[in-house]
Amino acid sequence: MRKLLSANFARLKKSKVFWLCMGFMFFFALFRVWNQYRDKAEFSVSLNESLFNHAIMIGILCAVFVSLFVGTEYSDGTIRNKLVIGHSRTSVYLSNLITSIAAALLMVAAYTLPILALGIPLIGSLTAPAPLIAATALGCILMTAAFCSLCMLLGMNCQTKATVAVITILASFVLLMAASLIAARLDAPEYYSNYVITEESPSVTEEMPNPDYLRGTKRLVYETILDILPTGQGIQYASMQGAHLWQMPLYSAGIILISTGAGIAIFRKKDIK
Repeated sequence: MRKLLSANFARLKKSKVFWLCMGFMFFFALFRVWNQYRDKAEFSVSLNESLFNHAIMIGILCAVFVSLFVGTEYSDGTIRNKLVIGHSRTSVYLSNLITSIAAALLMVAAYTLPILALGIPLIGSLTAPAPLIAATALGCILMTAAFCSLCMLLGMNCQTKATVAVITILASFVLLMAASLIAARLDAPEYYSNYVITEESPSVTEEMPNPDYLRGTKRLVYETILDILPTGQGIQYASMQGAHLWQMPLYSAGIILISTGAGIAIFRKKDIK
């Protein structure tokens, strides 16, 4: 395993895709700080609003990186060579997964460090409670690992790089759109204002029930799906308003265990060409 990891990290240093993802996260952080600093003169802004914005983007970057990193191993015959010289399939799978998680967390660091280094002097210190920041940070780490685990499940069990890239990137966008729609339904107000014109006064405001507001079991189902989906977790972590900050990491841990177990089981039976 040590030799496999050493070889993978050597490849990582030379990976153009990895450095492009790192650069994207770095400049995304600069963009967020600049936008908030520009709005500071007119609006009340807080660095809390930007600290975890990477949670929305990291899934797409994981899909891009993992699909191309693993796909290159297949196209270059690297995986076959690793197996020929005696490495077990489980070790090959886990070493690629560990490398991908490490790469994704470095991308997160490429976003977080500029946010803190530039955001604190330009915008101000974080105002959120320390336990909330710690819980959100832990959740983001596990969510990122869950993204990598799902992408690795696809990447290690499909030998065509182009196919893996298309499937994983498309799936990440679909899951993000699905999570956004679910979050929008959950954020719908329970009541909305209805303005009625009368003769006595220009208008009277009445609170009317919102027929689109989710209630009871249906709301619980939507909340659970949003908490389970890594993209749904990302939306909640980005706003630091997740209602179940201590449950979502458990869902991420479950995704990691299930997807990794399934991925290894399929990869061990796969015919490597």
